[in-house]
Amino acid sequence: MLTGCADDWPARMEWTYDKLANRFSNSTFWRARLGNGAEDYQLGVEWWEIAEAMRNNERFYLFDQLENEEAQSIEDDYEIPDPIKGADLYQEMKSRGHFFAGPLRWFCVGKLGSGTQPHNDPFASDAWNTLIKGHKWWTIYPEEVHRERLLEFVKCDPSCSYEDPFLREWAAAIGVNAARTEYYPGKFAQHVLQRPGETLYVPDGRVHSVVNLDSTIAITANYGTAANLESVWAAACEDDYEKAKIMYTLVLDAKQRKMAR
Repeated sequence: MLTGCADDWPARMEWTYDKLANRFSNSTFWRARLGNGAEDYQLGVEWWEIAEAMRNNERFYLFDQLENEEAQSIEDDYEIPDPIKGADLYQEMKSRGHFFAGPLRWFCVGKLGSGTQPHNDPFASDAWNTLIKGHKWWTIYPEEVHRERLLEFVKCDPSCSYEDPFLREWAAAIGVNAARTEYYPGKFAQHVLQRPGETLYVPDGRVHSVVNLDSTIAITANYGTAANLESVWAAACEDDYEKAKIMYTLVLDAKQRKMAR
């Protein structure tokens, strides 16, 4: 956990539900979940619907990559945390418009009980998450809990639960017991409480979940690191020759190019 990264960010003052509700045009489109139904994201949610949920204390979760022009004004309110600046091997590709699935940067706003069930972040990426408002409960699993074993270890048993339980149901049945469950000999999950102003770092390959404990606002991003070069290079090559070409010629140094070859 990193502290102090967001001390001077305008976001500390500008990111409140009241201010955000009036910040964007009603007709702009966002990626979000609304209401008490299915927890799948909808891609064309209009801002007025999200603002109404904010004002009326209704359930919602905004998880958007800030790709529309108005949304990008959020970029003026924060910066990459100092310990992570310059570490992103994917940045040059992003700046040239070569994305994996968008810029891998998300604005996260949600009410109590919203969040994400256990998952592994894509594209061999590490992640940082800076919380501005509220509290987040993270469960971070041992590195031995790999993607292919995910369902066996951290999902609800379909014989005694709904086929697709809600996050709040998973958290009450599985998540709350994660730290006392031995996933491998001597290997337990960690519970982490993230408070306003704190930045959580999640390394590549660590399965994790997050539950919002109250009304939250955060910014998060995924990035490729030199410490994980083999996997990052493989991800770039598998996705698009142009990505690999940009990384090889403009990002990697002589030693890293040799490793890539």
